[in-house]
Amino acid sequence: MKQHLFFGFILIVCALGAFVILNEYIYQEKQEPNPLPVGEVTLTGVVTAVDTEQMMVDGPAVVSFISPVGEMHDILLPSMGRGLCAAGEGVAEVSSIKEGSAVEVRGEMTEEGVVPCSSDTHYLRVFERVLEADAKYEFTYRAAPAGYVTQGTEGMSVDPDFVSGFILMSEAGSKEIAATPDLPREYPPTIQGRVYKNTGKESAEDWASNHPLESNIELAMSEPRTVMVGHVQALRYTADGLYASTVYVVTNDDLVYVFTGAYSDAESDIIKDFEDLVQSIEFIE
Repeated sequence: MKQHLFFGFILIVCALGAFVILNEYIYQEKQEPNPLPVGEVTLTGVVTAVDTEQMMVDGPAVVSFISPVGEMHDILLPSMGRGLCAAGEGVAEVSSIKEGSAVEVRGEMTEEGVVPCSSDTHYLRVFERVLEADAKYEFTYRAAPAGYVTQGTEGMSVDPDFVSGFILMSEAGSKEIAATPDLPREYPPTIQGRVYKNTGKESAEDWASNHPLESNIELAMSEPRTVMVGHVQALRYTADGLYASTVYVVTNDDLVYVFTGAYSDAESDIIKDFEDLVQSIEFIE
């Protein structure tokens, strides 16, 4: 009997000890925040603030952003010795970043923030989200580094049902034209979007066939096929012209959308950038 009581007492003491240890562990977990990830990280988010004050004393610019899951992070962009940064031109200039910009950064996570500088695989990319409320859609395009700039749309279409549009030209192409505006040259390849009233309530296939000047379908080099754009069925094909181009024709509600990405060669960056833009399209009510 005494032996049973002794073992029972030992079990109670062990249980109490385990309970105390467990409670201490839970308390410490609550008191200590989760450690930041270390090493290289790739993060995305929307910019909430851009602080350039430290650049006055050769310190870094601090770009604060919030991730899709609500985490706050800082990106540290060097002001001095930028030419020594291993990432080179892969890092966007702070002047191209503003509150509301979307960013994607790859760099070294430190206690102060993410530093995209110590490797040639590091980068900081800036994207702009465009909302066309009247035309009922929105999209995202790469703004920096070596991104795209918007161009004027005057004379973009003579079709009576034309509503609005956009033209994106590479930053390099835009600078070249601005530097020598009077020099005769071919217009550089661009990314374009045009919106029309669908007065005939036509399908994408019928509208493209009945509007060959706007759709360029008569110069199609590939068989048109059905794909999805912004959860809406669309017609996709490649067409010839001054430049080869990929064309998407979409009908949604009472509007028709024509998105075109022109390129001078099959290795051009504009091909991927255009497809990324198309994948980002969302139609709104």
